[in-house]
Amino acid sequence: MKLNGGNKKTMLMTDFLHKVDQLAVSMNKDQLIGFIHNEARILNENDRREFLTRLSEFADSAKKPKDNEPEQTFDLSSLYEKLELIKNGDAVLTSECNERYDDWYNDEEDPYIYHDTEHIADTVLSACQMIHTLIDWEKYDDAVQLAETLLDLSIEVESEYEDEETFYLNDLFKYNLISADYEKIVLDMLYAAYMALPLPERAETIYRFPLPERAETIYRFMESSGCRSINLEKLMQHSDRELPHIKANFPAIVRSYGN
Repeated sequence: MKLNGGNKKTMLMTDFLHKVDQLAVSMNKDQLIGFIHNEARILNENDRREFLTRLSEFADSAKKPKDNEPEQTFDLSSLYEKLELIKNGDAVLTSECNERYDDWYNDEEDPYIYHDTEHIADTVLSACQMIHTLIDWEKYDDAVQLAETLLDLSIEVESEYEDEETFYLNDLFKYNLISADYEKIVLDMLYAAYMALPLPERAETIYRFPLPERAETIYRFMESSGCRSINLEKLMQHSDRELPHIKANFPAIVRSYGN
């Protein structure tokens, strides 16, 4: 399983749209028309009709009132059902002895080879990608709930030779059942947990979780992930914009860590 991105820093959808909005507001009508004209001029010939269609549809939609525009929603039930099957042991990994492993020479090879015939890695990777999508749409509570489910997920490993093992999220990356940047995935989880923090000027009681519990979630995610390279500095650098209300929220996060 692979997740595109490599080591190149990606821009979250909310940050990208924020920068686009900032630039668009700073431009006058002639500049915006000029930008659209330049974009049209450099389009590939095969993309011209699609561009005109999108431009026409946007022009039509701009004339319609948006008061009743539906909110973006995501049906996560199927994904949670698959994760529940894994949690209950209805979908398992299997292992076999690695014949190339030699304990006598302190071999760097793993003693076991793990197989994923029930596509557990596919389900977990889909969940990781969904967390990123939910963040793009500012569905932070949903992203936190899905992250908690993944970090609490136990995966049975059946073997003919040894007692059953139990894998957790980080093990899927450790043993290359999923090839992706695990640190970025964990940072997505931490970012969602932070963005779900209440604004300091609002009463804590109007939120599902009070501020101390949300702050504790960040550190619980850090510990449960097993990703030792993660720290608060990397979390603050995960977005191209400064985390909102970081000066007000940071002391509560640090106090939670101290407890």
